[in-house]
Amino acid sequence: MFCTPPANRFIPLFLTLFERHIGMRRLALLLALACLWEWSAATVFVRPCTEDLSTLTHRDIMVGQEYPLLVYADANDLWSGGLFIADAFRSRGSLHARDKDPNSRDWTGSHLDAAGLDARVIEWNDSAMSGFDFYNDVTKRRPGHWFIVDYRADKPGTCRVDFFQHHLSWTVPDPNHAVVFENLANRDLDRNEVVNFQDFGLFSHQWLAQDCTEPSWCYGADIDQDGQVGIEDVVLFAEYWLWGTPNWQQAEQVIPEEPNLVYAVRDANDLPEITLLVGSSRTLYLTQKANGENVNIFSLEVNISDPNLGIIDNTERDPNNPAIGTACILISPRDTWFDYFGPGYKQPEGIYMLGVSMWKPIDDGALASFVYTATQPGDVVLSLMHENIYPARLESLLIHQIMPPTASSASLTETVGLLEEIYDSSEELQSSIAPAEWNSFIESVIESADPNQ
Repeated sequence: MFCTPPANRFIPLFLTLFERHIGMRRLALLLALACLWEWSAATVFVRPCTEDLSTLTHRDIMVGQEYPLLVYADANDLWSGGLFIADAFRSRGSLHARDKDPNSRDWTGSHLDAAGLDARVIEWNDSAMSGFDFYNDVTKRRPGHWFIVDYRADKPGTCRVDFFQHHLSWTVPDPNHAVVFENLANRDLDRNEVVNFQDFGLFSHQWLAQDCTEPSWCYGADIDQDGQVGIEDVVLFAEYWLWGTPNWQQAEQVIPEEPNLVYAVRDANDLPEITLLVGSSRTLYLTQKANGENVNIFSLEVNISDPNLGIIDNTERDPNNPAIGTACILISPRDTWFDYFGPGYKQPEGIYMLGVSMWKPIDDGALASFVYTATQPGDVVLSLMHENIYPARLESLLIHQIMPPTASSASLTETVGLLEEIYDSSEELQSSIAPAEWNSFIESVIESADPNQ
């Protein structure tokens, strides 16, 4: 009786066992088992975990970080397999076993008790892949944690770790499973295992630096590696603020149904719906209600639903020449370095602004202001977009834009009288709009009317 020739991954298995002086008797036993058994009926798993072997809940890790990969099983069958990183990914990540035995070349710290006393972890490198083969004990093994190696993020980018089970290699394509990591540029600029004010100090020295190139990328401050240190890098830095401290946790990338943090576009009276005369301008505000959240940075973009009906003054603010640009950063407290960088930066048909307070959370209220001008009649919605730094609910502003009164519709005196009468007779209007605001509206009507009336 002849058994089917072993799959390619079995060949190095047997050669390696022989080379490591495991012995001809043991090798013959393994060959017989490979022919007579359907190799392993156990369910064997691999998962990334923390050092205490609890499940790692995220796959975004910073360059330089290491996390264990745990191989475990629910049965005690004879088994072999391996973890490997293939060609395209070997420059981004690497696998590291524990406690190499110089005599047998077995990594003794990477096979755990449940794999059996005579388990083996053998390093494997060739032109296609690098990693480790795992073999549990032929006779003494039990369900549980079998093997462990460490994955290290070496360069930014996606990295895939392939998991092979040799008994499956007979019937299904290799690899049998994969664990994918997203390696992120390191925010721990001083490499002291925590992201804090020391790192921010190093980052600030590179602010607005140009011509950043590898390998330093402006000493790590060019986090997105686009060649310059700008707003995107601030946002990325903030995602890992205070990383390494006891209370820091990787932020989940799932926005809850009802987040506590609320951003909105509003007028001076905090109204979600207003009316403007065509040709008139109004200062509008980006507001925040944190509801207990500690918010240290905002990054918001206002978009106009129909740019033909209105415009936003998005001239980039020059703090040395306040007459240029009307956008203002209003948060308190704040770090003034970032106050006026960004208006008009991203969105030519809207406005983008950012504010930072590294020392204390931002107070609720107005974060920033900008000037909007109605150019045509119709309804316009000013909606918000934001970088997903904190989960937030975004509330828009609806603007009804109407033409000013003309001689053919009503005289200016009649129009003003009508507006005053409307306000005096409406308790609902009085409760929602202050008298001063309504009078300001009436004045804008008078100013926009035909001067010949």
